[in-house]
Amino acid sequence: MLDEIDFDWTYHPPTRRSGRAGVEDRLEALRQDLFEAALASIRPRRIIRVSTYVLAGPGSDAEAAHHQLRQFATSSKWRPTSRFFTDHTDVRLLPAGTRPGFDQVCDHVGLGLLDGILTTSRQALPATTTVYEDYLRWLGRRQIFVAYAQPTSTEAVL
Repeated sequence: MLDEIDFDWTYHPPTRRSGRAGVEDRLEALRQDLFEAALASIRPRRIIRVSTYVLAGPGSDAEAAHHQLRQFATSSKWRPTSRFFTDHTDVRLLPAGTRPGFDQVCDHVGLGLLDGILTTSRQALPATTTVYEDYLRWLGRRQIFVAYAQPTSTEAVL
């Protein structure tokens, strides 16, 4: 299994905060638990199927990000699907908070076509903690994981 890093720490391992965990810490722990449960549910020797999802900001190269995420998936012995999904943050294109690409990847989950979603960071997923938690739990009920990998990194948050 790959080493795990916290999404806020690109170059060194995470440190546990003392005291009561914040909402984002709790959600990250939930995501990690669901990741482990999803992997445990996959039959041994079956190739893990993932799709990439990118939330592209103005001036960013979404195709390059998908390419690097797909390379990471392949190097992890995961099979990236032929479909990949992108949303753009340009508010002229869509109302704020609308994520048709993320909705489409969730449709593929519902059809049983994926084992996981590989994206760049927590910031690529729905912004409100309530909606994010709802998505995590929905994916978890289907034994689907969410993993983060920075396009410029060879490591991921699993």
